[in-house]
Amino acid sequence: MFTVFKNTRAIGYLALIESLKLKVIPHFRYSYISSKGGRQTIKENNCEIYPESYSLLDEQDPILQIEFAIKYDGVNLEILKQVFLKLEINQIERYIKSKPTSKYARKIWFLYEFLLKRKLNINDAHQGKYIDLLDIKKYYVCAPIKSKRHRVNNNLLGTQNFCPIVRKTTELNAFENMKLDNVAKNLMAEYDPLVITRATHYLYTKETMSSYEIERERPNKRRLVRFIELLKQVVNVDKINKEILIELQNSIVDPRFADF
Repeated sequence: MFTVFKNTRAIGYLALIESLKLKVIPHFRYSYISSKGGRQTIKENNCEIYPESYSLLDEQDPILQIEFAIKYDGVNLEILKQVFLKLEINQIERYIKSKPTSKYARKIWFLYEFLLKRKLNINDAHQGKYIDLLDIKKYYVCAPIKSKRHRVNNNLLGTQNFCPIVRKTTELNAFENMKLDNVAKNLMAEYDPLVITRATHYLYTKETMSSYEIERERPNKRRLVRFIELLKQVVNVDKINKEILIELQNSIVDPRFADF
């Protein structure tokens, strides 16, 4: 059940959820248009109310609602995917072709092809500056990957199969400002490096034994050492993909169960 405010109507993600009857996990905030009064934030309901000047030319047009949602409500991949699945491809194509240099059209274009793994009948973009998909001031992002087709910097944290969205909330910003990594480094500097090395090795060994106990196995010394070495190398792994996971798994399981 969504909160209803007097003299308002839903816009953005909430309008899409209601009109398309989507069954999705709630977004962190919703937006409304008010026929009276100015813009206001209602923190206890995680809502933003906008004045009539923010209304859309056609509030029945789902793509204009998507554009508003991305612009003001942020990026929600689950809701966007469910909306895209409800729309006809030619709806999306007409919109993008009508606004070839619009940053929001290019974001919607990229997200449609990214989420549905379906290529639209649109020529690659050749105009407009590259734009970041996620606002780096509002989200935690990865190193951008240029999508030449859309002229978009894909700075999402994952792939089509798994892609978390992490907002820079007040709470997370507070933890960042605590600089706990420096606190840990200063604490470790107070102890003999040999003590730290021995403690680390002990923890690696405990973790390794716990992992094998889950599988009710007792590893021989070679496999035990190999697992510990893999744990130490985790910090050097830049990206995780299927090939890397198979390689890691093969190095620690019984050869009979290796995957090639």
